[in-house]
Amino acid sequence: MKYNEPLLLRCRQMVETKLGWGNSQHWTNADFETLGETIFSETGVRLSTSTLKRIWGRVKYTSVPQAATLNALARFIGYLSFRAFEVARKETDSDHLSADAVNRVEGSNLAQISMEAARQKRPIYWTGTWAVGLFMGLFLSLLIAFSLRTSSKSNTTPDPSQYAFSSRPVATGIPNSVVFNFDVSRAETDCLAIQQSWDPAQRFEVKKNQHQATSIYYYPGFFKAKLVVDRRVVKEHNLLIPTSGWLALIDQKPVPVYLPTIGIISDTVMRVPMSVIRANHIALQPQPPQVGYYNVRDFGAVKTDDFDFVTQVRNEYREGAAICQQTGIMLITEGSAIIIPLSSKGCVSDLTLMSPDRQLSGKQTDLSAFGVDFANWVTVRCQGNAHHIRFYINGRLAKQLPAPRNATHIVGIGYGFQGTGAVRGVTLQRSGKMVYQAF
Repeated sequence: MKYNEPLLLRCRQMVETKLGWGNSQHWTNADFETLGETIFSETGVRLSTSTLKRIWGRVKYTSVPQAATLNALARFIGYLSFRAFEVARKETDSDHLSADAVNRVEGSNLAQISMEAARQKRPIYWTGTWAVGLFMGLFLSLLIAFSLRTSSKSNTTPDPSQYAFSSRPVATGIPNSVVFNFDVSRAETDCLAIQQSWDPAQRFEVKKNQHQATSIYYYPGFFKAKLVVDRRVVKEHNLLIPTSGWLALIDQKPVPVYLPTIGIISDTVMRVPMSVIRANHIALQPQPPQVGYYNVRDFGAVKTDDFDFVTQVRNEYREGAAICQQTGIMLITEGSAIIIPLSSKGCVSDLTLMSPDRQLSGKQTDLSAFGVDFANWVTVRCQGNAHHIRFYINGRLAKQLPAPRNATHIVGIGYGFQGTGAVRGVTLQRSGKMVYQAF
C-alpha cells in the first residue's frame, strides 16, 4: 500500500468533517475513545485510543501506520481501502471521478444506495445510509441532517443506566413520523442529541428537560436510533420503518414523488410508465429520474445464511444520459444490504456489487457478467447459505462472495432504475419453502 503524509492528513480532515466535533486539537482522551467505538460500529475494525492519538499527532510516533489502520480510516469515510481513497483523490483532483464511483461503505438500511454516486463528483456523505456505486442516494436518503454542537467540556463518561430511550412510529407506511421518548435529566452536560442512524452527522439536538422529540422518515428502511450524551452513544435500539406493501416513487430531494399504485402495480408486473413521469412534470433529460420500488417488512426468519431470491427486471429507458440503463436490486438486511447492480454491457465499470460486509467495485473487479441486454427480461437470482452468497444472471453464475461473518435477517426488497423500469416474478424462499411471492 502506498502511503504519504498529505494523503493521511486529507483522510483525517474528512473524518473530522464527518464527525462534526470541532477542532481536533481540543479533543480529549474520551473523544478518541468514542472515535474508536464509532469506527468499530461502522467498519468492524477496532482501533485503539493510542493508535488514533498517534494518527492525529497527539502522541509522538515515527513509524508508518499499519495498513489495517489506514484501511479502517478510509472505510469510515466511505472508501473500500486506503488505496481506493488515494485513487479517488487523484481522479477527483483531475475532475474525472468522485469517491462514490470508486466505492463506498455504508451500513445499513434503505437510505442512500443509488446511482447518484455514479453521477456526482463530490466526496461521500451517509445514509445511510443505503452511499455504493449504483444505489448511493436513491435507497438510503436519510431525512434531515443536523449538526451536533460540541460546546460541552465534560470529560466524565456517561453511565448508560442513567438514561432511557425508546421510539414509536406513528403511522403505517411512508412517509412516517417517529416519536422518540427519552430521559436525559441526569446528564451533566447540555451536549445532548438523538442520532437517527449509523451516521454521526445525522443528529438533532434535544434539551435536558425535554422528554419527547419527533422526526419524519421519507424513505423506508432499517435504522439504528441512538441517544447521544456528550458525543457518546449511551443507548441505541433497532428501528424498522416499513412500507404498506409495495411503494413506488421517483427519487427527489428532500421529499420524493410518491406514486399511486393504480396503473403501476398489477397482479403480473410493477412498472412506472413514461406517461406517469411526464404527468408529474419531471424532466427526463439532461438528468434522468431515478425510479424506485420498495417493500420493507418483517419476512419472518429469513436470514442471509439461508435464502433464495429470484426476480426478473427490465430497464425501459435508454435515451441521452440514461444510455447505461443503470439498475439495481437490493435485499435490505438488519444493518446493511445485498446490492445487485446491472447495466448495459459497456457500462459495467461503474457498477458496485455488495454483500453485508463486502463490496466489489467494477473499477477494480471484473463485473462484466452484470452487463445485460435490457431488450429482454433479465432473470436475477441470489442465494445465500452458511458459506457463500451466489449471484446468477440469466441462469449463469456471475459472482460468488463469502457469507457474511454474522447472518442477519432480510427485512426488505428494493429496486432502482435510471429512467424507469419494470419488475415481475419476485420470490423469496427459506429452506426451499416459499416465504414471499409477487407478480
